[in-house]
Amino acid sequence: MPLFSIERNDIRTKISFLGLKISYSRLWSLLKNNKIYILKQNGQKKRVYFVRGIKFKFFGKGAVCFLPEKNVFKNCRFDMYENSFVEIKNPQNNWIDDLYLETGPNCKTVISDECKMVDVRIYNAGPDCNVIIGKDCMFSNNVLIRTHDGHAILDAKTKQVLNFPKDVVIGNHVWIAKNAAILKGVNICDNIVVAANSLLNKSFKDSNIILAGNPAKIVKTGVNWDFRSCTDYLKEEGAGNG
Repeated sequence: MPLFSIERNDIRTKISFLGLKISYSRLWSLLKNNKIYILKQNGQKKRVYFVRGIKFKFFGKGAVCFLPEKNVFKNCRFDMYENSFVEIKNPQNNWIDDLYLETGPNCKTVISDECKMVDVRIYNAGPDCNVIIGKDCMFSNNVLIRTHDGHAILDAKTKQVLNFPKDVVIGNHVWIAKNAAILKGVNICDNIVVAANSLLNKSFKDSNIILAGNPAKIVKTGVNWDFRSCTDYLKEEGAGNG
């Protein structure tokens, strides 16, 4: 047994001296090089080091995260890499539950106002990629968003990479239903419904459509959607069945 040794990992350092082991957390060092801010309604920002409902894990330094003043998070985990940027604006109804967010080196993830999320996985680990989500969007259970494939696909002859990471951009007032997946390079417009179990692997320029299938295609046009159930909508709006 050596008289003196040091063991390090991402979070903790262990020092052994004459058989006596002493450990201390490196969390403070990691937080010191990365910043979490609460954005107040008046535009001012306040630096914090912990946020209830979110478990942060930092890889490297220079990461910055902006969060709303009202805490709306439950069972979330954010993995942030070097020089990454995350901004979550004002979610509606205290509703961001079980969000896993991975933001890679030099990547940016922005979730705009009035979004609702339950059990969503966002893998934005390009590097140098963006995930931009517009206002008033609703995400159901087990929705997946990826800016990359995770593994390289190569040209068999030239060995050149064929599947580089690409941005994902989602417009305003988009409803993405259960088990849907949105892959790299997808850009969709406002007022869209993505049906359950759909796979989006290309962009759609039209608004007011329903997308469904694997791969997804337009199955209905001239539509919009509302967060309320059909019964509640008819009661509150006094609309007919058409």
